[in-house]
Amino acid sequence: LNSCLMATCNDETVLKLPAVTQPPPPPPFPYWRVWRASSNLEENGISSATSKEQYHSTTLQVVSILRSWGHKWAGQPKWQSVLNKPSLEHEAEE
Repeated sequence: LNSCLMATCNDETVLKLPAVTQPPPPPPFPYWRVWRASSNLEENGISSATSKEQYHSTTLQVVSILRSWGHKWAGQPKWQSVLNKPSLEHEAEE
């Protein structure tokens, strides 16, 4: 989103600058597959879908859930078998 800050003087815009936003913090344990799987699903959608829009809403919900789980449990050994498994993206698609 391109939001801007504007300075006004006598109801006239005199200066328009891009708003400064802070980048989001890096995810915990960024090498865990949960992050790659969620990014791939967000960017590419479901690989078996005939149309990217066919499951768009559901895919975004799955991406949100995966990222929520990653922020809560990435790096915890007991969650490694779920959040860092090689087939996570495929299983999320199913």
